[in-house]
This record gives sequence, C-alpha cells and structure tokens, in this order.
Amino acid sequence: DGQYPAIVLKGQNLEIEAPSGGIRTVRVPSIELQNSGNRVPSKIVVKGTGRLILYVDGNISLENHTYITAETSAVIEIYCAGTSVSIDKDTGNDAADPMLNRVLLFAPNAKLTMKNNANVRGSLVVKSVDMGNGNKIDIEYEPDINPLAGLSASGAKSFSFGGSIWAPTR
Repeated sequence: DGQYPAIVLKGQNLEIEAPSGGIRTVRVPSIELQNSGNRVPSKIVVKGTGRLILYVDGNISLENHTYITAETSAVIEIYCAGTSVSIDKDTGNDAADPMLNRVLLFAPNAKLTMKNNANVRGSLVVKSVDMGNGNKIDIEYEPDINPLAGLSASGAKSFSFGGSIWAPTR
C-alpha cells in the first residue's frame, strides 16, 4: 500500500496481491500499458480474492494487447482523476478477452476512448464515451463488482450493453 511512480509497462507484467478479505490501496500518477515490439502483452494482474483500490491522478492508456485483470475473484476499483482513458485493442487479439476485467472504473472527468473491438467487463462511470471508427464495443455488467454502471455514449454506431445505464446530470 502507498504511492508509487507511474506504471509504465512494455511487454511486462505487474502482479499485485489482494489477500482474501483484504483491501490493497495503491496511488499512481498515471498508467500506460503497451505491448513490446514482438507483441508480448503487458498486464496488471490482481491475484487473490480481495479488493484492489487503484487511485490514478492522471490518465490511463491501454494499447494493443494489454490488460488490467483479476486472476481469480478479486475486484479492481480504479478511481481516475484524469481527463482521458484510452483503450485501443489490436484487431489481432481475441475479441472476447476484456482489456479491463472485473473492474469498477470511476473517472467522472474523463473521456473514455475505445477502439478496435475494445472490451470491458465491469462497471463504468465516465464523462463521455468515444467509440471510434464505428467498431462494436461490448461492456458487460457484473452485479458483484458494483450495482452501478454508467455511460454517456454519443455518436455510437454500434453498442451493446448488459445492465443498467446511468449518466450523471451536468
């Protein structure tokens, strides 16, 4: 638990233990995940059955074959103070494999940009969503993560959603 430098991974994994019944709290300035030149994925993997609370002071970027995921039944809560969350899934990846898995993303000031079959499993609260290039984006709702899921999807050409939709009034 504590504050750490920005998480920047290129073809590397970062494992964080969330022990059963426990809460792990981490604060970082930003998160940037990229694959390596030979398509080795970068992952933040939460192990255990506890809860990770991740505070991000800036922006989040997941590019081509990168993931934030729970290995088992751990839950990941990401509170992002930045203005941008970018998720760009390489079309060569398995479209069913979520780049954010078992995640509650609370980023009320951020524009969520999702491209190339990006896939999220969890709950979202964001300022706006740009689905880019008219690609289909599946956002799945899991009630055991959080009963609230929020989207404000303008200009979407294809959108599928399982769960309730909530958009903050401004």
